[in-house]
Amino acid sequence: MLGLVRPGEAFPPERELARMLAVSRSTVQLALAELQRDGLVIRRQGRNGGTIVTGSATDVVESAETRAALRPLVDVAHEALDFRLEIEPLTAGFAARHATPLDLQVIQHEAIAIIEAVDDKEFMEHDTAFHQAVAEASGNRFLAGALQQVRKVLDEILVALPGSPSWHARSYGQHAAIIAAIVAHDEVGARLAMREHVEPTDIAARAMLTTMRRDTPRE
Repeated sequence: MLGLVRPGEAFPPERELARMLAVSRSTVQLALAELQRDGLVIRRQGRNGGTIVTGSATDVVESAETRAALRPLVDVAHEALDFRLEIEPLTAGFAARHATPLDLQVIQHEAIAIIEAVDDKEFMEHDTAFHQAVAEASGNRFLAGALQQVRKVLDEILVALPGSPSWHARSYGQHAAIIAAIVAHDEVGARLAMREHVEPTDIAARAMLTTMRRDTPRE
């Protein structure tokens, strides 16, 4: 979906994927099965078999157009991702220490709105509001302000990331874990839960940024 493997192309064999990603073959098999359930790949048996990416020529064009539009943000986006990866767990930890009942109500409201979102745009709007609500609950205006600034840079990148039912379902569970830690005033747990939540998005965003840099025309 990021354009790293284009529609009609096949993934490398499972053993090669496991070696490339430094994971077990069973993990690769589970991941490919998840992609198949989401309708992102088809799996064929036989000599010409393999895991084939679905899609059309239109998908390739749209992916290329998206990368071209976002290419000017590549350098600053890397800095923003570095900053976000550190600041978000910190804000969650502070929220566990300082959140008021009203803060928790706002956080929980946005978490529910994310689940009820009708499309990726609405999902992203409420996801941004959820993270900002956690930052506001930190009780530290500098943390809240810093997150607001970094999201202004990153939202254009994050909204371009393709969603899927599995990705969204994973986010719902991670949001619930963050909220549970904040409610329990578990500062360490809140930091860990937020870190676990933002890391997959960070990896996906950096993968997309890599394709943009790769596609940059040479002068």
